Order: sequence, then C-alpha cells, then structure tokens
Amino acid sequence: MKTAVKTISFAAISIIIAFGDYSESLLNTTETSETLIDIKFRNMAKACKKLTSLRLYGVNYNYSESQLDSEAIYKNINVTSTEVVYEKYYFKNKTSIWFIGTFFSTSESSKYNTSINTIYDGVSVQKKGKNSRANYKHGTNYTLLYSDYRSCSILRVPYKRSEQGCHVLLTPISMRKGMWTMCKEMYERACGNMSDFKQVF
Repeated sequence: MKTAVKTISFAAISIIIAFGDYSESLLNTTETSETLIDIKFRNMAKACKKLTSLRLYGVNYNYSESQLDSEAIYKNINVTSTEVVYEKYYFKNKTSIWFIGTFFSTSESSKYNTSINTIYDGVSVQKKGKNSRANYKHGTNYTLLYSDYRSCSILRVPYKRSEQGCHVLLTPISMRKGMWTMCKEMYERACGNMSDFKQVF
C-alpha cells in the first residue's frame, strides 16, 4: 500500500514539475512585445490555410464605427506558399472588395528560416475595388502575432497606436463565445492589458 502511495505521489510531482517547465518555457518565449510569441504560432501562410473565414472581433485602440468593418467577413479565395487572395464581404450592402497579400518574413522570423523551410509571419496587402486580380494598390503590411490555427488570430496593425495596434480576428462560429483563454493570454503578451481591449462585434 505504501509503495502504491509513493508511486502515485511521485507521478503527481512529476506532472507538476513538467507543467511548471512548460509554463516557464512559454513565458520565456512570450514575456515581452519584442520577443512576441513562439514562432510556431506565427506562421501566416499556415494561418491563412487553416482559417479560411474570419471576422474582426476587437481592437486595442479607440475607433469610430465608420473606421472598422465589424459587419464584414474575410474569406480566403486562394492560398499558396507565398500569397493569399481573399475578399472582404459586407453583409449590409452585399458587396465585396478583393485583396491580395504577399507573405514576408520579419527580422524576428528570419532567424528561424532555412534553405528548406521559410516561415512567413507578415503579409503585405493590396486591394482592388472590383472582383479582379489585376491592378491592386494601396499596400499595407500586417504582422501575425499569434494564431492557434483553429479559431483565433491576432494581427499587428502598423498605422494605429504608435505602431502597436492590434486586431483580434475570430472564426464566425467563435464570435459568440469570444476569445478563449490562450487567445486572451497571447493578446496580453503581444498587445497589452485586456482593459485596453475594445470588442467591436
């Protein structure tokens, strides 16, 4: 009986230690906005392939209703290893705008790239007013700060909050439930306190 108790206790201690090591490892790779989040959560091409439909859920800056497209859905039309073509569809007036995004690596992700594996954590987006893939214009660069590749993605928005703006995008089915625990934690690590978060949905 004593042997069994010792075995169970040892197993419990081992689990606690292992969980502590994992938590410490996660903290070390995500503790500041400079180191951001582990690179495995920042693969833009993978996020675009896994999350084919997204909606804007919230931001970390002040805004007016006319500035944000809370009544729009982003749908990926085609995703390759180097670019994404998607449309922003407006529910209210039933119109859409097409975009093309070219993936790129930031200086942070470039450190992990090899000759056989390139991780893109950024996308340079250009838009076209009608359903055409020619003559895109008005490019904007976005950086993927975090994605769970299931329901949540967090983007750095360069033209807001002194280059520290953030957009939280969720899948349509996740909009009602909101951000899950890990998504909130990664938002706080990369974008700031949840007290600054403004839900737009």
